[in-house]
Amino acid sequence: MFCKAGLCHWLLWSSFLLPFLLLSVTTEEVTHVYGALNSSVSLSLEKTSLLHSSDIIWKKEDSLMVKFQNFTPIFYEDYGTRVKIFPDGTLSLAKTLKTDEGKYTVLLLDRSGNVTHEEQYFLFITENKEVHPVYIILGSSVFLHAGNENAQSTPDIRWKKGDTLVVRVKNDVPRFYDDYRYRAEIFTNGTLRLDSTRERDSGIYIVERFDRHGKLLSTEAHHLITIKNADFQKVYGVLGKSVFLHVSNKNLLNGIDILWKRGTVPVARLKESTVFYYGDYENKANIFTNGTLRLDRIDDADSGPYSVVVSDANGRNIHSEIAQLLMMTSPGIETGSMYTAGVIYGIFRHFVTSILVLIFFVGALRCVIKKLHLHIGKEKEVPIQPKQDTETEVLSTTEF
Repeated sequence: MFCKAGLCHWLLWSSFLLPFLLLSVTTEEVTHVYGALNSSVSLSLEKTSLLHSSDIIWKKEDSLMVKFQNFTPIFYEDYGTRVKIFPDGTLSLAKTLKTDEGKYTVLLLDRSGNVTHEEQYFLFITENKEVHPVYIILGSSVFLHAGNENAQSTPDIRWKKGDTLVVRVKNDVPRFYDDYRYRAEIFTNGTLRLDSTRERDSGIYIVERFDRHGKLLSTEAHHLITIKNADFQKVYGVLGKSVFLHVSNKNLLNGIDILWKRGTVPVARLKESTVFYYGDYENKANIFTNGTLRLDRIDDADSGPYSVVVSDANGRNIHSEIAQLLMMTSPGIETGSMYTAGVIYGIFRHFVTSILVLIFFVGALRCVIKKLHLHIGKEKEVPIQPKQDTETEVLSTTEF
């Protein structure tokens, strides 16, 4: 009886304390970010509303990197020469090193020094190439290419989504994990195909190659981004010129935060009439109050997918869209081709027009000639006198 009463007493207190325990425990997701060696990488906050945050602190592992207090940055160790922090909390790291790989944490503090928000990132530094995002329509298939010509001679290939194995091919024998066995396929060159894509398929996919002794040969990463529709605009630019990326929805009166990204890299941000430019875009980008982004002196590196997200005062996404910037690699050839095509089209159009005019003219001429023949024929007709009158006259004369 005592045990039952004690159990009831414990359950009562547990039910009372459980909500407070749940409120005090927060689970932070770790966002994976990939950067190329000896390049620039940006860590952008997912939470856009920082109106109640007084201080921003960035840490790598347990070491302080920078503290942004009252819009004044304070750098620690040697990060002052390679790190730049923006008022919206975005951290930009230049001239990346292999030692920069690791876990990063950002803390948002209120005026009393209490943590109001926390985000965690894990930065991977790749030695070969930059991570390029891959956009795919929900429900369709996508190909993630291994991109290595010697993939067929690699005895061990592993595809992972984050830290979870998708498929492993060892000695030409594939083994799929979880539900990927029902909707994934891997080819002999290492390319991975995913069918019936879902929202949870979005994320970072890594392909690793090992030799027969288990030594890592190379790694490549793909950022898969699923979108709900295919209505994204295609924009064409010319090398060395300027290009405009427009926002189709002009009703942005409720949006106080407009963020443009190229893939996963921030480009420009307009927040409460304050403009921020990131990395090298500070000297070549311009964002307008209607959300339009202008890029100047564009080159091949500027081509690719651009995304814009418009948020309200509460940080809620009220509009987003994607634009694909395609580069005209040879402006002279492209312009000449367009001019030649225009000339050919003009000649063809005039030729067809001339034929139609000629047909019309011939038809009209035939009608005129036909009418003229009819008129001439009528003039040549002579009236014939009745023979009866003549015979009457002859008879009358004879009789006389």
